[in-house]
Amino acid sequence: MVQKEKLYESTNNGLDILRYYYPFLTEEIAEQKKKFRLREEKDASASMRLHNGCYRITDFGNDGKEYTPIDVVMREENLNFSQAILLLSQRHGIREEEGEAVVKPTRTERAAADAEQDGDFFFEEHDPTPQELAIMGRGVTAQDFKALNWHALTSYTIIRDRKAITKTATPSYPIFARRCTFISNGKEDYFFKLYQPKNDKQFRFSYQPAGKKPKDYINGLPEIIKLWKDMNAELIDETTDENTRLTQEYRRLDSITICSGERDSICAHARGANPVWLNSETADMTETMYNTLRRYAKTIYNIPDIDETGCRQGRALALKFLDIETIWLPDNIRRYKDWRGNSYKDFRDWCEIYPTQKDFQNLLNLSLSAAFWRYRPKQQSYDIDLECLYYFLRMNNFFIHYDREAGIYTYMRQRGQIIERVTAKEIKAFLKDWARSAHQPKEIRNVILSNRITDAVFENLDTRELNFKTYSHTAQYFFFKNETWKVTADGISSAPQDDVICYDYNVIPHTVSILPPFFEVTKTDEDFVIKINSLQSKYFCFLINSSRIYWRKEMEEYADTLEGEAKDDFMRMQKFAILSPVLTYEENQEQIKCLLSKMFTIGYYLHRYKSPAHAWAAYAMDWKLDENGENNGRSGKSFFFKFADVFLNTIKLSGRNKKLMDNQHVYDQVTKHTEMVLIDDCNKNITPDLFFDNITSDLTVNPKNQQSYTIRYEESPKFAFTTNYVPRQFDPSSVGRLLFLVFSDYYHIRTNSNDYREDRQIFDDFGKSLFTDYTEEEYNADINFFVQCTQFYMICSRGGLKLQPKLDNIVKRSHKANLTASFEDWAESYFAPESSHINRMIDRQQTYIQCKMDTGQNKLTSQGFLKQLRSFIELADWLDELNPQEYTGANGRIIKNIRGESREMLYVKGH
Repeated sequence: MVQKEKLYESTNNGLDILRYYYPFLTEEIAEQKKKFRLREEKDASASMRLHNGCYRITDFGNDGKEYTPIDVVMREENLNFSQAILLLSQRHGIREEEGEAVVKPTRTERAAADAEQDGDFFFEEHDPTPQELAIMGRGVTAQDFKALNWHALTSYTIIRDRKAITKTATPSYPIFARRCTFISNGKEDYFFKLYQPKNDKQFRFSYQPAGKKPKDYINGLPEIIKLWKDMNAELIDETTDENTRLTQEYRRLDSITICSGERDSICAHARGANPVWLNSETADMTETMYNTLRRYAKTIYNIPDIDETGCRQGRALALKFLDIETIWLPDNIRRYKDWRGNSYKDFRDWCEIYPTQKDFQNLLNLSLSAAFWRYRPKQQSYDIDLECLYYFLRMNNFFIHYDREAGIYTYMRQRGQIIERVTAKEIKAFLKDWARSAHQPKEIRNVILSNRITDAVFENLDTRELNFKTYSHTAQYFFFKNETWKVTADGISSAPQDDVICYDYNVIPHTVSILPPFFEVTKTDEDFVIKINSLQSKYFCFLINSSRIYWRKEMEEYADTLEGEAKDDFMRMQKFAILSPVLTYEENQEQIKCLLSKMFTIGYYLHRYKSPAHAWAAYAMDWKLDENGENNGRSGKSFFFKFADVFLNTIKLSGRNKKLMDNQHVYDQVTKHTEMVLIDDCNKNITPDLFFDNITSDLTVNPKNQQSYTIRYEESPKFAFTTNYVPRQFDPSSVGRLLFLVFSDYYHIRTNSNDYREDRQIFDDFGKSLFTDYTEEEYNADINFFVQCTQFYMICSRGGLKLQPKLDNIVKRSHKANLTASFEDWAESYFAPESSHINRMIDRQQTYIQCKMDTGQNKLTSQGFLKQLRSFIELADWLDELNPQEYTGANGRIIKNIRGESREMLYVKGH
């Protein structure tokens, strides 16, 4: 721990510490003995002076006591002295002595003497210095050092390959060794455990001589046995055989404390405990080992670390040996960090903050065992210990979750990374089933079944805050029956230890395994190259065919030129091919972009992170239009969103309902757990602009018979649309909010009004219904594809890409949708190539009136006329533009003076 003198030296004699709370303080205030106010008061009554190495404050308007900077921190933060020191050292970036530059030990070699054998180990020692004792832990004394057989080494020597290798400690690189005794063949033997705290983690501990340490060795047990023998010296007859001695009644130690390592153990000893520890934090305490400890002590305590591994091990030990008393360290120690920057987590760390014997006794008072029953000798019956019952249930991961938004308390249980809702009845059933499976006596089973454990008892279970956020801006987690996957732009991996959770109903009910990448995408300038490595995923195959815009050119026009096996081979080769040797480079690129935009969109929805810069909604429509400008349908648009059924909590709304948005309760099914809102099969009246506010900002939900509430943008669902119509608006606002998806007519229905040769449905390509008729292997393949699309999206997002199909055709289709049939017929005649209305000025008002007369569109507005005219010009291949820039003024209009009157003109430019 940083010494207070060093703390003051590094903070301008503590002035920087004081200025954190009172920014107005300066050196001049102390030098000039100026009074100042620390609170709202009439007269300034506080003063500051520099005394004994630090600035001190006296508040005469309060208690009149003089406070050092550390005193001020203790008062302002409600901390003890040790906590204040730790907080200040981290706040002001002052490293404790352990953090100074490390000097490696001195290493020398010499030839081994004749009497020295390979494997020999010996050392020189000295009395431990105060600095060395402090490294072991706060409050550790030389007596603790000696009691646990520690030695402070001046140097040690190992004989290896006929060389004597000696390492000598330095003031900044201490070396310790502990003499560990054991019984071998009826005789006492020993080995040494070397501890070099400044070495790299994997080399801090070693054993000498090598290979001598017994398996399942309990450190500290020989010292415990010695204490026990001293306690029972007058009762122990060494001539009596072992079995007889074990049947005698001996006095036992009050307690033994299981610690997680060397420094924790010596700190526990410094506080009066009898410590033992295993070879590592994850070593298994066997029943034989535990029974050995119980032979020598009445109570067994355990002090686990409070990091993930320590909590897991501590919980397992508490449930394996129900009478063990676990001492859990408070979570607040994790706010402090050691000199390496690691959060405090173990008992030695705790001692830095809570150094006194009273602190330890207070901690001991909070110990709990998972045995939740007590025998009452006077009543000759069992009763329930409620606090131990709650502890037992906590160790089995039962708790209460409070949903602040809904104002609801819910019983829950966590299994690994999965959270499930439970009822009080289910908790009691768990206790009953556990008692039977654990072979508990009938008396204990009866007390569980009795009315002493009512539903109301469980209302005092521990309350836990939950964070179901399964994503970040760079990662997304997916939960399956057998494992959890983590997806980033750099890869897909199984992530069982990551600190993420989800509800049980959000677990995807399939057994999965990670497969190699199905595709690889590279980008050159504006073009893309896709390499398809596998077609295991049937959904991937569907996606390819739904993107084959020019399928008729290869599968009908070209294939008709082939015969026999050549035709069969070509059709087989191209069954699921996004690229074709028959198509031009530009046509292949258009199909690739059509496919990649779908894969990008899948990843966009499966990555639940919502970036304000990526506030998009998918808009799925057909590539081919009929003569009336409408889509043919049946192309797979709605089926595309089947991926959402597998992964996402989706609400579907009918886009056919013309009055959908007139319903004030339209989102009554939506919660913060809803991940997608799909507006399916939108008619002409349900346009994306009606939802733009919901796409880009918070979402207000107005449930029936309940108070409305708002879901923040970050937690609100993403929107998507399918439609048989192209968007009427193609302005920057619309384009910026939509992810356009176009579906080829590869899948289609033959009718009397079209020229298709056959019906082709998705079923026809696979001989089964996708998802419905799947095996687990087929599900696994599709799931891998979807997750790989998520990675693909993250790669694109990291590079600032928004993948869209070729937009030229979409724009033209949008213009087509703007035109009425009567206006189009009129414009084709009025602005025909040979007409007198192009490449010259024409009166806007007269043209508008003429249009209304000729088309019969009496309700056509002037703005509506211009909108249709612009769309017609975009579609007419003999026309270029409306109102070229060389003719317009600053306002974009053409104004001419005709016979003393200002008239607005139009100029339709043709080729």
